[in-house]
This record gives sequence, structure tokens and C-alpha cells, in this order.
Amino acid sequence: MVTMSQPQFPTPDLPPAPRTTEMWLPLARAVGVALLVAAVVNLVFGFRFPYNAPVESIYMYGITIDLLVAGGVILGRSVLHSRRPRAAARPPRAGALSVIALVLSAIAFLAFLPGEISFLADIASGERARYMTATGAVFLAGAPWALGFIFGVGAYRRDGGRANAVLSILAIVLGLVVTIGVVASSVVYGLGLSD
Repeated sequence: MVTMSQPQFPTPDLPPAPRTTEMWLPLARAVGVALLVAAVVNLVFGFRFPYNAPVESIYMYGITIDLLVAGGVILGRSVLHSRRPRAAARPPRAGALSVIALVLSAIAFLAFLPGEISFLADIASGERARYMTATGAVFLAGAPWALGFIFGVGAYRRDGGRANAVLSILAIVLGLVVTIGVVASSVVYGLGLSD
């Protein structure tokens, strides 16, 4: 009996995946889950807001929606990306997306900073801090804040080398600082420790 063997075709060697591509999926999932958890915490403590505070509730719902949208988009992209085959690597260079992400996150951070400093100073001095002071600017800068996350995580995947990775991570970190501040303000207000 004669058996025929299958012809062996050479398989093309794919270049090794750059480190940013390897780390993109865990980063995207971690940021996406963190944003969704922050949205849930913000909403849970938002339900404890006084009934006679409609503006504060509007701010809280707007911030929650920003967190849900950014977290959902990032997790959605990570699921779609994990089902696609890996593309060939591109030459390393910092892309415009990481710069745009950093600019958007910086806009949200700079809008957030004065109100948060005032909020913390009031708490430290024993005065009743105001939720609207800490979150009003972030409510208005919600689109740059959410897009800074989305573009930052997306730019990190683009294999742009060290400069691209640093800009992307910086954009994400600035956005996370804002997230921690506004969610902490919701917790403090929901517990009745501020006005």
C-alpha cells in the first residue's frame, strides 16, 4: 500500500509582536472594567443624593454615562480585537492618536483640578464642601474625558514604540485621576458628608 504524504508548504514567519501589542489587551480590559466599576459606584452613591438636588443628580448621571460609554467602547474593542488575527507590525513611531488622547485627557484634568482642589480644601478646613464644585467642570468636559480614555487605549495598540506608549499611558492616567476624584466626590456627597 502506497501512502501519499501531504506536501509541506513553508509557513511565513510573522515578526514578533511588539510589547505594546502584547500588553494592549490586558490594558484595555483593565481600563474598561475599572471605568464600568467606577460608573456603578458613582450610580449607587448617586441614588443616595437628596431629592431636592436635581442639578447634582444631573451631573452624576452625566458622569456615569461618560464612564459607561468609555468603558463599554474599550471593552467592546478588546473583544473584537481578540477575535481578529494579529496583523504584521508597523514601524515604531508616535502617532497622532496618542497626542490627541493626551490633549483631551489634559483638557479634562485641567478642568477638574481647580474644583477638586477647592473641594478638598473645604473638607480639610472642616467646611461643607460642594459636590457641584468638584464635578461641574468634569460634567462639562465629559466628552474630552471619555475620548481621552478611548483614544489613549486605542493609541497604545498602534505599535508606536516607547514615545507612543508613554503618551498613551499618560492620557489614561490623567483620565483615571479625574475618575477617582469625581467618584470619590459622589461617595462623599452620597454619604451626606458634603453639600
